[in-house]
Amino acid sequence: MMAFSTMLLAIVFVLIVPSETVHPIDYPDEMKACLHTVSSAVPLEKECGAQTVTACLDEYLFSNSYETWHPEPTPEYESFAEEFCQVKPPPEGEKIRIRKEYRSLSNDERNRFHDALNKLWQDGTYEHIVAFHANSSAIPVAHSGPGFAAWHRIYLMRLEDELRKYDPDLTFPFWDCRLEADLYEENLGPHWSKIWNPWFAGYGGDMVTTGPFKDWKIRRHFGDGGLPNKERIALLFNATYEEAAVLPYWSSPWGLLELIHNSIHMWIGGDMVFISLAPKDPMFFLLHCFIDYLWEEMRVYYNDKYGIDPAENFPDISNLPSRSQAYHNKTVRMPGFEPLTLLDGYSSNWTRDVFTYEKSPMDRNCSECSNNNRRRHCDHICGKNLKCQNARCVAKLLVPDFFKDFPVNFHPETTRVRRETQVDGDCQSGVCVNAEPSLQNDFMCNGVDDTNHFKWVPVKVLYRRPKNQKYNTYAVHESRIDTAIDLFDPVLYQPLEKKMNTSDPGTYDQCQFQSVQSYAVIRSDSLSAVSTPQIESCPFSGKYAFDSEYAYLAVVSPEHGPVNVSFIAYDQCGRLCTPYCRQKDGNFARCTGLFHMDGSYQGFGANPSEVIDKQLDYKNGLPYLNDKNIFLIFDCDASTEYYFNRFL
Repeated sequence: MMAFSTMLLAIVFVLIVPSETVHPIDYPDEMKACLHTVSSAVPLEKECGAQTVTACLDEYLFSNSYETWHPEPTPEYESFAEEFCQVKPPPEGEKIRIRKEYRSLSNDERNRFHDALNKLWQDGTYEHIVAFHANSSAIPVAHSGPGFAAWHRIYLMRLEDELRKYDPDLTFPFWDCRLEADLYEENLGPHWSKIWNPWFAGYGGDMVTTGPFKDWKIRRHFGDGGLPNKERIALLFNATYEEAAVLPYWSSPWGLLELIHNSIHMWIGGDMVFISLAPKDPMFFLLHCFIDYLWEEMRVYYNDKYGIDPAENFPDISNLPSRSQAYHNKTVRMPGFEPLTLLDGYSSNWTRDVFTYEKSPMDRNCSECSNNNRRRHCDHICGKNLKCQNARCVAKLLVPDFFKDFPVNFHPETTRVRRETQVDGDCQSGVCVNAEPSLQNDFMCNGVDDTNHFKWVPVKVLYRRPKNQKYNTYAVHESRIDTAIDLFDPVLYQPLEKKMNTSDPGTYDQCQFQSVQSYAVIRSDSLSAVSTPQIESCPFSGKYAFDSEYAYLAVVSPEHGPVNVSFIAYDQCGRLCTPYCRQKDGNFARCTGLFHMDGSYQGFGANPSEVIDKQLDYKNGLPYLNDKNIFLIFDCDASTEYYFNRFL
């Protein structure tokens, strides 16, 4: 490592960015605790590092966004909250509510569900329910601990009560996203599920513009984070007695359930990333209904297997931070639902007297009508909106041209051809509709979408070719191709291989091979405002031993006061790139990737072009980019190291 570190420092830096304008900072305590817990519980060979870091960052942003910014409560909301907080028993003679998977609803049930939600939205009730989730006293109790499942169970039930005021027979459906995660196995991805069509949840380019919620101004940005597949959900039901009943929360299947929930939030993206905005999207409640479904399945399973009484099995909170332990004590009253305590939320009476769940189609076997026939329907098991394939109910797919009406950058990636690529008049006035799309960020800051609230900064990214990769560029000897030797492999020149000091790359389900068209994803997040992540993709030629590139990231403007910003980078497999921050002496050292920035930093630009202009110099009549304003370098070496461990 020493050889490459020396090379890294030699690449840069004669001029020094004044330390008071931008300087590295430590992780917040809550983020440290999350990184320590999750990295200890989730080995890197099982989960790519990017998932861990982004999960903890997003959890921190989610938990602290209310303090950062939130809409102020109105007198109308205060009046609503007084009534909403009253958890009453169901009316005498009311049948137990049976909740179904979203696609198991009949057409009539689904239409009535959508109509009732829209009526709540139109009369202002839904907006108040969104604000209730962001109540400052509820946030620490309802997240990051055993209060999570209990509080959200009551919250969801109260929304269901409100819906039933318009339609007394309605129950809230759940979204079993394992059905969408299965589409990864078909080389498609969750975007291709029929659940996003106008008759279900709708779709849009950033803003949802189709479906029953098209007028709600809901923001989604699919793809950051991950949807849990059936194998990951199966881990919830694979715990020992000690893990299920003795070990602390984050080491138990109950803590894993919350982590899985977090990753689904992040995959949907958009509003779902922020605690003040997340319930704006009805998929929030369909997701939480699924989490409640899994929680109930787990409670029954571990009761049957180990005799663990779910009403008394309140997880150990000893590995939570001391402040969180006070919030997640089982005797603590549920904020917003007093006098109920957290332990009351664990009672089995809710699923005995108020609601229960119909088995998800994902948990059914349709072998009797499958026979490996992809086209055969199995309506009596899977329903009309799913199909049976290889003895399992699976998602139906969108029609091939579904995405044609949306911007190209919102067409999902796929290795399967599902739409025609030949379009008449591909290029007009310099715009080519089938050109490789750039990433489109939405530039939301404190509820307003506007690029004027952002400034751009330069970040340098280094790429090292992983070991044991071949890219079909072979030597030729005596007119025969020698496939044992890749001409660009650093092993052909030992001094270079020694300098590069790379190791075998970590691989995951979504990345079993390297592409010659490699790239790194760089993400910036404001810790000082409620803003959407700003993301850029940095391309490299994967076959070269070494490559470098610049990325230009938007950050919330510090014009009205200093800001704290997080930067994360990872390669196309999700392997973390190690951040190196400029120190006061001008050299670079490993760091957290978090910075404190003020308006006097000279590298800011109102747009990327202004930043590049500040970098552009000439020597001997030739242009080159200088590094005088570079404060951060990412080293992408395909390793599976948790670089942040040394800072915890």
